[in-house]
Amino acid sequence: MVELLQKASKTGEVIFVVYHGGSQPGTKRMISPISVSPTDVEARCLSTGELRHFLISKLEVVGSDSPAPEYDANQVPKKLGPESFDECVNKFRSELENLGWIVKTENLSISLHSHFKNGKLRKTPEIGILFMEENKYRPWYTFAPNLEKAKSFADLGEAFIFLVEKAHACKPKQSNL
Repeated sequence: MVELLQKASKTGEVIFVVYHGGSQPGTKRMISPISVSPTDVEARCLSTGELRHFLISKLEVVGSDSPAPEYDANQVPKKLGPESFDECVNKFRSELENLGWIVKTENLSISLHSHFKNGKLRKTPEIGILFMEENKYRPWYTFAPNLEKAKSFADLGEAFIFLVEKAHACKPKQSNL
């Protein structure tokens, strides 16, 4: 598959794929690969006109006559409102605090902070979720240590699960003060 995508990136060929990820898994899209690595492809999605990254492990090359449903560029994932955000914060706050994190929220963002060895609070968050309104498909932007790239989600619940997993993996060292 990598070879086919690399060839298409050099020739400008358009390929029909079914992507088993993203906001509409299992839908057919037309892509024009631009660059290819062993794990992902950067391509112009002709269904949306946007530059996208696709994981090769979730791509299936198909013919134009594939029975898979067409990707619907007009379908915007449901954006969860403040009540849902607050519900997620309330659901996970005590678990995060029990791990030693200081939990801060503002508007539609949550950030996890730790302390320096001297006991003072670190101002820079280590893990968090931000709502990025300009990204209508995947508005929940997450960040954490050891991520090559920030990760975004269409679903707030998935973003919180990611946050909690990272919070467990990176829990702060307890201060002796």
